[in-house]
Amino acid sequence: MRRSDISGLNWSEKECLRLLYDKGSMKPGELARALKLSPSTITELLQKLANKGLVLYERYRGAKLSEGGEKIAKKIVKKHRILEVLFVNLGLANDEACLEASKIDYLVSENLIECIYKKLNYPTKCPCGKRIPLSLSSSYDE
Repeated sequence: MRRSDISGLNWSEKECLRLLYDKGSMKPGELARALKLSPSTITELLQKLANKGLVLYERYRGAKLSEGGEKIAKKIVKKHRILEVLFVNLGLANDEACLEASKIDYLVSENLIECIYKKLNYPTKCPCGKRIPLSLSSSYDE
């Protein structure tokens, strides 16, 4: 897997990276509760992401993003937050927009997201007030 490739990720991998981006680091139990997955599934997920070089994982202690994982997570976060802005502009409530964005953000191409971003006049924050990374390829930190 290329370090910047999102297409090779499934929903749970993508959500795990997004949560780690937002929280910095998390213990396996916290991730299991947040993703509504079993602890054994989370352990397998973290091991898989560690093998891909996307997370730094210490069993029982926790996980955080690697440098490569952070780059991918920024892309995921940007997609998610831009979709949230779009969905709120279409009339959804903030929490509903977040839920809907979570269902599709990892499936939408970077090209489409950039078109939506431009059409929305380059928003800097999502409806929840969180910053949107400036570009998918930038090293912008929140």
